[in-house]
Amino acid sequence: MSLLLFWGCLPKTALLEQENLPADRYELSANITVQTTGRAVPVFRYQLSAMMDLSWGHQYRDGSMGRLVDFEQVKTHVDDVDVPNILEGLMMEIRGFDHGGVLALKGVDAGIGVRGHLEILDLIWPSLAPNLEIAGDQATLLTSWPVGESLLLGRASLNAQGDWRAHQTQLSGELSQQGDLVQRHGQVTAILEFTKNGSRLNHAQWQGIVTVQPTYLDGVTQEQTLDLKLNYIGAADPLPVEKQTVFGDALADTNPIVLKDGRQLQHPALMAHEQLPFLILPDQWGADQRALILGE
Repeated sequence: MSLLLFWGCLPKTALLEQENLPADRYELSANITVQTTGRAVPVFRYQLSAMMDLSWGHQYRDGSMGRLVDFEQVKTHVDDVDVPNILEGLMMEIRGFDHGGVLALKGVDAGIGVRGHLEILDLIWPSLAPNLEIAGDQATLLTSWPVGESLLLGRASLNAQGDWRAHQTQLSGELSQQGDLVQRHGQVTAILEFTKNGSRLNHAQWQGIVTVQPTYLDGVTQEQTLDLKLNYIGAADPLPVEKQTVFGDALADTNPIVLKDGRQLQHPALMAHEQLPFLILPDQWGADQRALILGE
């Protein structure tokens, strides 16, 4: 058995009215202790808090759905000092089937790297659309997902098992990634809680230690001790998406999603040596200080 989590058990006729359904509002918090070897970077703690609205975006011809994620009230700190971020107002799309799994992410690259770090917080995506198999009182999460749009960012994978009781699972397993820009390996644990009918995530907490080796910087390794939480806090107004053809239109699948206020997904080019994906350095540092520390 798998959870019908990504969109729930809505009839096909209801899909025509998806844009009128309330968004799901989540509180996101991340607390990451960062230890770097190979460069003279002090140990520090990175913290992020934000509100995430998960709203209807698009119905695809293959039956998958796109949901928009809108980041608001974003605050970031390094060792309790406020630092700038680029996530405020960022909109992206997560695409998947109702049985779970992440097919694609769109617009996420605008929040990757310096002052964004969404690629490091990517356990958000298999939390919102988990490929969770349940057999009796046992649960297995065996899944992979794209970290971003750029093929250089690659895919992460997770193999975790645990118990299943009263719409909740406690999992432990291995996070891994081997790609053009990074190798990541770590042990993680999770608590995932769902509604009684399994149609929505209510709470997720991930903890673990992940070792990061960027292939674009020789000799640098980071150990990132992660505590990531998602809490459902209620319904919110849906994002005002301009109407598109819902079924059977190939052009609609490729046209950009546009909001009635003119906002749409952003697709910036990935510049690894400027954005430093998968690494966290103190975000109050300027470009010159980052370059000096990294030996560029």
